[in-house]
Amino acid sequence: MATDITALQSSILALIQNGSDSIDALGQLLSPISEYITNQQFVSGLNQVVTAVLQNRDGGSSFDVEDLKLLSTDLGAISSVLSGILIMFGSIPSIQFNFNSTACQDLIFKVFAYIFLMVIPQQIGSTWSVADKTTVVQLTFTIYQLIISSGVAEELWLDIEAYFIKKGWCGCICKGATVTTASARMAVFNKNIPKIKIEISSNMNRIKDFNRLKSTIKSLEAKMDTK
Repeated sequence: MATDITALQSSILALIQNGSDSIDALGQLLSPISEYITNQQFVSGLNQVVTAVLQNRDGGSSFDVEDLKLLSTDLGAISSVLSGILIMFGSIPSIQFNFNSTACQDLIFKVFAYIFLMVIPQQIGSTWSVADKTTVVQLTFTIYQLIISSGVAEELWLDIEAYFIKKGWCGCICKGATVTTASARMAVFNKNIPKIKIEISSNMNRIKDFNRLKSTIKSLEAKMDTK
């Protein structure tokens, strides 16, 4: 059943403000993500996407709310992250993903919220403050709106379908086709995820580099103005 994303956003924010945003409580709101995390293939695929998001040019890992703000305004960076998520969904037999379904579009918001609220803080060994969490939820909603309004998700999903069709395995995700094996689906994922991870990491570093450049220019201009 489709979810009212605005109402879901409000419910998540209410939990955060009340200090009731436990893993279990958030998991219930983000269902079926809470069920998917018991699937090792889902966890592994998601971790690969998140690792690419966090990876810096020096090989280290970092991410903060300012990085999320940058991501939320860059459709290219968002698209690369979404590509990783979509091919992960397409590779898991137990997940019936039909992009034309409103419920599956809602799933995009839920998985992004899960990544930013729960997975990333755990991977970077940090805890979001209440203010940070509030901003994270608001920016996640902004990202979701941009994905849906731009139509980029549907375009990417067609590309993902094409990956499977090239191998004659369109039954993985295409309605009405015969069901293929889990190993066939994983073969498609394993072949394409390295390239997608490079795109994610490159895009994240690009927007960070550009932001640093803007900050440097702004600082230099400020110094010039004081002379």
